Amino acid sequence: MSARRHARPAVKVGAHIRFRGTKWQVVALSGQDIHLVGPDGSGQAVLAGHLFADPGFTVVGADAPQAAPQWGLFETAPCRGA
Repeated sequence: MSARRHARPAVKVGAHIRFRGTKWQVVALSGQDIHLVGPDGSGQAVLAGHLFADPGFTVVGADAPQAAPQWGLFETAPCRGA
């Protein structure tokens, strides 16, 4: 099975993320808990909501998402006559 091109970045085991100004590696996922290991080998479990709410949170190496058009997919809908 091949990886999809331009897939969204995902928080999965093995991914590197930036959280609270530090680069971490995701080592386990358990329900809402995301288990991280820091550069110094220290570990931490974080609730997913806290992780995603951090203003500096990013998946390292992921492309920045492109902005959606103002009307989103509505602009791509075909026009229908009355």
